[in-house]
Amino acid sequence: MINQVAKIILGLIFVFTLCIFPILYPQETEYVPQIEILDSLSPELKEAISRFRLKEINPHLFSVRPYFKTFTLVREKKHYLYAGFQVVAINLVVWTYDVSVLKAGWARISLQSILNNFKYGFEWDDNSFKTNQNEHPFHGAMYFSSARSSGLDFWESMIYPFVGSFMWEFVMETNRPSANDFIMTPLGGSL
Repeated sequence: MINQVAKIILGLIFVFTLCIFPILYPQETEYVPQIEILDSLSPELKEAISRFRLKEINPHLFSVRPYFKTFTLVREKKHYLYAGFQVVAINLVVWTYDVSVLKAGWARISLQSILNNFKYGFEWDDNSFKTNQNEHPFHGAMYFSSARSSGLDFWESMIYPFVGSFMWEFVMETNRPSANDFIMTPLGGSL
């Protein structure tokens, strides 16, 4: 029963995150005015650029000068909510895999296990080096990348690995929350 419910929830989140949400909130770009960089170059470099041409092919089509004269910066709009949905979707995908495929006992969560995690708080776990130093930073990097791909800067994106790790440690496991996992996941994933 829980496997079917988890698959339905996962499918709905997948459809919403990848199909519906981008339609509702399209990733619009904002164009910054062109910046003249030729003025900041030394006179020798300006002269070298103006003389460098690929005359063998076609001097009118190929020239370095237009590429150095101006360029346009593209700035994406920030989508905080979309990044949050991606973090929740990552946790639900991993949790569904743990419950359905691995049949992990620690992934069989209930309301009581969630309340116990909040009641008893953090402990220091003794997981393997591979788990603590490889898998947790990998998940932190997925949280961080979801925020960065939603147009957030570095410092804004740092919040999302902490939120994703907090959600996982307190809500997605029956084990008590691990302090070393909560530290390693966001810091290892974003740095």
